[in-house]
Amino acid sequence: MVVYASNDRIKRIRQRYQNETPVISIERAKYYSEKWFETEDSGLSNGERVALSIKNVYEKMTHHVDPDDKIAGYWTESFLGIPIDIEKGAFNKVFQTELKWSKMFQFRIKSTLKSFSYLIKKRNFRKFIKNSKVLRSSGVTPLNLGIKTMNKRTINPFTITKKDRKVLLKKLFPLWKDKNIVDLLEDRIPKSGLIKVTC
Repeated sequence: MVVYASNDRIKRIRQRYQNETPVISIERAKYYSEKWFETEDSGLSNGERVALSIKNVYEKMTHHVDPDDKIAGYWTESFLGIPIDIEKGAFNKVFQTELKWSKMFQFRIKSTLKSFSYLIKKRNFRKFIKNSKVLRSSGVTPLNLGIKTMNKRTINPFTITKKDRKVLLKKLFPLWKDKNIVDLLEDRIPKSGLIKVTC
């Protein structure tokens, strides 16, 4: 007969997932970048450089073991840590925008003007205004013009230390500008002729 442990552990873990704020970890980004750029002119293949970079991450990262673990170990040094795959670039621009208030403000202004320009060009601006009034009268906000950074927002917030934020924004992201996979694809796909961009 199998005897299962108390549900207390599950309750504790559930409460932590529901109540704790995720922490952005720069350890993976920092240690991966360190080895990747160290091996830049080494003559090694990209596969070998990736392997060495990941090895560097695992050798240097802080290993978190939680009292409630059944299998020890996390992706980051925190229970609810968020690692950054900086070389892929999938969230680099999101972090660059949402970690700094001034960048958030610029982004909101730019995207709002772009949206309004599109609506005017398609002759739908009046319809948008009319629909917005209807939505507002029913208590719904049609556009989210919030400019709260990740750590200040009420829904799905993330925290990061000031020191880590500075390293990420001033050192790591500039290193990977135009070198991460997303930036390379955004540059090369339009030039390839594989897709036709229409507005």
